[in-house]
Amino acid sequence: TIAEKLTDQRKGIKALLLDQRGVVSGVGNWVADEILYRSGIHPDQTFLTTTEANRLVQEMNYVLCTAVDCLNARKDFPEEWLFHRRWRSGGSGGTVKDFHGKKISFLQSGGRSSAVVSAVQKNKARTNSTMVKSGKTQGKDANGKVDEKQQSYTNDDKSKKRKKVPTAQIDSQNRTRVSSRRKSN
Repeated sequence: TIAEKLTDQRKGIKALLLDQRGVVSGVGNWVADEILYRSGIHPDQTFLTTTEANRLVQEMNYVLCTAVDCLNARKDFPEEWLFHRRWRSGGSGGTVKDFHGKKISFLQSGGRSSAVVSAVQKNKARTNSTMVKSGKTQGKDANGKVDEKQQSYTNDDKSKKRKKVPTAQIDSQNRTRVSSRRKSN
């Protein structure tokens, strides 16, 4: 799925969205900004969690469908979209704000200019992610701690670690190591 392709990626999410041959084609610069803003995801965010990726795909569907519907009906895009504000300069030292009055800043991301509302879009420092029993991706911060908001496993699961052994030596039904000499967990 698209969400699966967006999780566990070292590349920043905006660069992934703009890569026409990578995950999905047809997403341009302003559309990527709109999707990320609505998702609350910073354009430089790496290692998306499953929850973040699913939310991003949901917002991508909404933004693309709404944009096409508006264009076909010759209507303006929704007033709350960043689209209406992203090309406005703050003038003589002024600032550009989103529909809710939050400051929009501009930075380079994915090789393009990006409109970011830092009050909504936080870049969570993650060095990698890990797959847990439930199959959900959990983001880790720079210190290696699992993002508590995304935690979906029990405290008992955290302490269970398995040694890496060749898959041929794993009993798939019991998930235990098989050896001619002894069995161990």
